[in-house]
Amino acid sequence: MAPEVILAMDEGQYEGKVDIWSLGITCIELAERKPPLFNMNAMSALYHIAQNDSPTLQSNEW
Repeated sequence: MAPEVILAMDEGQYEGKVDIWSLGITCIELAERKPPLFNMNAMSALYHIAQNDSPTLQSNEW
C-alpha cells in the first residue's frame, strides 16, 4: 500500500502516484523474489511505509 493511501485513509483521496509506487514495489518483488518488508508484521510495515523512504533494491546485482 502506497504511503499516500495509508496517510489518506480517513480522507479517502489520493492521486495516481500510488499506481507508480505499486508498480515499483512489484518490480522489487519480481527482482528479489520477495516483497519489501516481508519480515515485518502488517502494522509495523504500514507505519514504516508511511514514515520512511520508499524501499529500494537490496541487491547490488541490479
